[in-house]
Amino acid sequence: MTGHTLDSSPDGLMKPRHAVVRLICVFALVLAGACGDRTSVEALVASAKELSAKKEHAAALIQFRAAVQKSPDSPELRLLLGKALLAAGDAGGAELEFNRALEAKVPPQEVLPYLAQTLVLLGENKKLVQAHAAVSFADPEAQAAMQTQLATAWAALGDRAKAEGALGRASAAVPGYAPAALLSARFLAGKREFAEATKLVDGVVSRVPTDHQAWLLRGELLSAGGDVAGAEQAFAKAIALEKEFLPAYQALVAVHLAKGDVAAAKALAAKLRALAPGNVMTAYVDAQVAFAAGDYLKARDLSQRLLLAAPDNVRVLMLAAVAQARLGAVAQASAHFGKVVSMSPDLAPAREGLAETYIRMGQPVKALEVLKPVLDGDVNNIRAIVLAADAELRQGHMQASEKLYIRAATLDPKNTRLQAAALVSRLFAGDSTAALADLQTLANRTQDTYAEEALFAARLRRGEFDAALASLDAMSKKRPGLAVHQELRGRVLASKRDWPAARAAFEQALKADPSLFAALQSLVSLDLRDKEPARAIARLRTALVANPQDAMALLLLAEVAAGQGTPQSEVKVILADAVKAAPSMVEPRLAQLSFALRLRQFKDALAFAQEALSAIPGSVELLRAAGSAQLQAGDSEQALRTFRKLAGALPMEAGPYLNMAEAYVVSGKPDQAENSLNKALELEPDNEAAQSALVNLLASRGRGGNAMEYVRRQKQNKPKASYPYALEAGLLAKANDSNGALAVLRDGVAKTQSSDLARRLYGAQMQFGRKAEAQQFASTWMKQHPQDQAMEYQIAAQDILRGDLVAAEERLKRVVVAYPTNTQALNNLAWTLVQNGRPREALLYIQQAVQIAPEAAVLLDTMAQALAANKQVSQALDVQRRAVELAPEDNQLRLGLARIAKQSGDKSLAQTELQRLRDLGAKFPAQEEVSKLLQGM
Repeated sequence: MTGHTLDSSPDGLMKPRHAVVRLICVFALVLAGACGDRTSVEALVASAKELSAKKEHAAALIQFRAAVQKSPDSPELRLLLGKALLAAGDAGGAELEFNRALEAKVPPQEVLPYLAQTLVLLGENKKLVQAHAAVSFADPEAQAAMQTQLATAWAALGDRAKAEGALGRASAAVPGYAPAALLSARFLAGKREFAEATKLVDGVVSRVPTDHQAWLLRGELLSAGGDVAGAEQAFAKAIALEKEFLPAYQALVAVHLAKGDVAAAKALAAKLRALAPGNVMTAYVDAQVAFAAGDYLKARDLSQRLLLAAPDNVRVLMLAAVAQARLGAVAQASAHFGKVVSMSPDLAPAREGLAETYIRMGQPVKALEVLKPVLDGDVNNIRAIVLAADAELRQGHMQASEKLYIRAATLDPKNTRLQAAALVSRLFAGDSTAALADLQTLANRTQDTYAEEALFAARLRRGEFDAALASLDAMSKKRPGLAVHQELRGRVLASKRDWPAARAAFEQALKADPSLFAALQSLVSLDLRDKEPARAIARLRTALVANPQDAMALLLLAEVAAGQGTPQSEVKVILADAVKAAPSMVEPRLAQLSFALRLRQFKDALAFAQEALSAIPGSVELLRAAGSAQLQAGDSEQALRTFRKLAGALPMEAGPYLNMAEAYVVSGKPDQAENSLNKALELEPDNEAAQSALVNLLASRGRGGNAMEYVRRQKQNKPKASYPYALEAGLLAKANDSNGALAVLRDGVAKTQSSDLARRLYGAQMQFGRKAEAQQFASTWMKQHPQDQAMEYQIAAQDILRGDLVAAEERLKRVVVAYPTNTQALNNLAWTLVQNGRPREALLYIQQAVQIAPEAAVLLDTMAQALAANKQVSQALDVQRRAVELAPEDNQLRLGLARIAKQSGDKSLAQTELQRLRDLGAKFPAQEEVSKLLQGM
């Protein structure tokens, strides 16, 4: 059983060499027919076993096939044929024969270890653990072999705890079991404990010097440690021991490519092609060599064909991703990298590749999220640090970008980029003039652009836009024609508000690299800024003609089109096209799901959620979104199942348990909700959302005393925290103790100076009828905290309720300066301006809000009011119709539609809507206005 141990790397690349095997088998059948019965089954089996012992697996396979032809019902022969197919590299054929052996009642302990090995080679790890994870054998060898394969499968599925458990059972069954020791070494190498891993492998080699798998792993460890010559010798030894051992050929090709010796890699790939012309691993090696030779089209085509056979193979996905990235198909590259990350979260190169595609697609925030585990786990990963710095730079976070360069400075003192970062660090010590001068000196004496990049970051952070442009000029001279330089130039010019020049720079960047989504996105933003949405849409459609599979451009088109009132059916088609363009990419599926939820099309939302989870089962974002959709659609049981999966994916986070608690409350299971909240607080004791939810749940169940005891304990443990005061005040208010609630809030404000508590105190004073006290407190607070725009917003809301719209307008204008993307503040300001008789000014603010949230019906309602007040009644009617379409159950919107329809002269529409509202009777409180509007119609 130990003679054919699999490569522990769970890649599933071993496939049948059909071309060779098929021809030889035909020849063997001819011979068998000629010999008739003179050749006995026993003789054929004996010959096959002799050939297997000599490692002549292809010839042995011929004899085993001939034996099975003579005795097709023999269970033992089925098992032997399966082993021969496995040894010859035909894992697919081996799986079929092993299943036949099981059906023929061959004892499971004789078959299952080999079937498990086969499934691992095929990449069917999930299938293996689902069917056979509980299997245990009395025979020590069978138990050790089975558990080693299960450990490999669990590791490939990302469950290290179960993998290590299975590995422990293998070692317990057969102490020193070589395959288990080798897998343990791989686990240690994965944790960068190379010395311990090497020690284990050397032990196997000393005990079993003919173990070709051990020599392969020894070579991999030597290669990781930089001993290229030793690695080559180890791989050659593995091939000498097992001349048809394809993984060793592949590893040797990888060594040649790492050295840059493409010619040697090509020669070895040719040998592999002659040895196994139809094998998937041969095609993979050919794709690797093509990529190294710069033939990215061939590499992409080969990897795409490989993915048809092995869609979940990590190595193939990585190769496909980098090939797509080099060809400019960043969306598809992102999808491949993303799938690898979901399958192997600890694989740093996949996270780095995904982060790089996110940066190219203009999503630096996502790049940083993806890189965080890498940066946390390996502080010496220079590539990850540099990518994070680039992402911060793209967001304009100059200080964060510089700090990341500084973090890398000690890793490679001879690296020009890190020298530049070290000089940048002096800017924070107040030595800015000298540091900038030294950076300029470094830039002048080096041929790379790292010093200029650091200068650019520093100048931009300091608001020295012309100097930043000069640094870009220097970069462009050293590395002419780079699109990214023009894209950065556009950002600087936009910061200077030189819109025409910024537009020209972005257009030049896009011309140099049509796949540079950040430049396309910036141009679309400028089109919208210039009130030319038609040009933005046309620009996007042109880009999609050139690259119809650009999922990010399709998403942006859907967003812009929706914002311009494009029919929902057309927007849905665009989103569906984005999903088809990148089926393994999370963003299009999230957008499709979100759009359906905004339209309250729950049946569609549930279908999209299910499709998304089937396509990308490991995506945390999709699990969270799907669970939310299921909950909104009223399917709380399905939502709970989804949130449980989310908890499994995020075992140390409180969020999934908060989601589960909400679903339990909706489904009327408060005990389970309380258990979920307690679990959330076990994981994150300071999680304010979980604490608030628990307190509210206890109070709603008539356990206010327990809730109060919990809150006061939190106050004692966290004397400077504001949330325990808020929770205690809320409990007292629910108990109708207004004086107690106000006293707690005053105490909290005095002790913490929390803006949140100040707003709560002001709101409570107004709620309890203490208006003079509230106004006095608000006045005092704003004098002491003039920059507290959140408090000012709350005061403005009370001004509106009091009818003081002049004061509200004044306050809201200050608020939107501080929070220019706060759609609620923009909406309230626009409504106030309409009421104050300035609809033209109102339109400026509400259009800004609608651009941010084009599907928000309440914003469209305000826009329609502003348009109508500005005598643009026809446009107002179209906008209000869209608002009603988005929220058909909101009867206030229908009243607005009737009002504008009557103003526009469309009496039929007005009457239809008004009659509908009248039929609601007391269910609609604004019947008086309905009656007035119906008069004269």
